[in-house]
Amino acid sequence: MSHTCRSTLARIAAAATLGLLATAASGQYSTPIRDVENPARTRFMDSGSVVLTPGLAGATGDIATVPAGRRLVIEQASVRCSQEAGSILTARVVVTHVNGTLSTSINFDIPVRYQGEDLFDGRIFVGSMMTRLYADAGTTVRGWATRDSGVETARCAFAISGHTIVP
Repeated sequence: MSHTCRSTLARIAAAATLGLLATAASGQYSTPIRDVENPARTRFMDSGSVVLTPGLAGATGDIATVPAGRRLVIEQASVRCSQEAGSILTARVVVTHVNGTLSTSINFDIPVRYQGEDLFDGRIFVGSMMTRLYADAGTTVRGWATRDSGVETARCAFAISGHTIVP
């Protein structure tokens, strides 16, 4: 094979490679119009609160009820708690799984950190976690807060976000 023929083939190969790279690069910047892989996916977010009155070491509160015919996929959970006294708070999201007539509650802890004092709310604790939790249709997702002493009133605001799917 002559030198001219080899250099021509090399130019053709280089041009073809650059064409493929340009096509691949432009594909990564396209904006999707709809979720083709999951057309039944619907975004979801909700919130709820828990109040621990004096004397209570723990309490629960409803965050969301999963719509009929859907399954909730929780991808983010967060909590903000306030308390006047010097107690330490913990928080978790409670998801119930239903199997026929039997149900099981599963607790998922949200790591909380003390943030400091607030002039109006007292001691502030916040927490957030990225996750993948599943809740069945008709079940209620709850927030659960506990503390080491129940001297004053404490309040926790929970928020969840994710999406629902048709199971």
